[in-house]
Amino acid sequence: MEIKIHKRPTKGQGTAFDLYYRWQGQRYRPLLGYDLTKEEAERRAVEMVRKIQAGESAPGPRPSSTSPTLKEFLPAYWRALKIKNRLDLRRPQIASRSICCLGLLIARSTR
Repeated sequence: MEIKIHKRPTKGQGTAFDLYYRWQGQRYRPLLGYDLTKEEAERRAVEMVRKIQAGESAPGPRPSSTSPTLKEFLPAYWRALKIKNRLDLRRPQIASRSICCLGLLIARSTR
């Protein structure tokens, strides 16, 4: 088990001590504390590794994509273009239709 402890300066809290650890293909980088002695940082790192291996400190849930899908995005896009009175509305519309048609062709070909 390889434990790496990195120190980094912070603006208002002194020196931060971070643990860099990999377990079962996951990367963990928890903060151990601020302004620790070498012994205290090592003790906290060993405790944190035990928690990680026991499953007590699993990584937080990955945020779902906050980006809208194309289907959700296009109505807002067209509203924005109409509000701003863009002159050439046809050209982007043709592009979006071709993207949608391409998606349909791909979906049909995979059946």
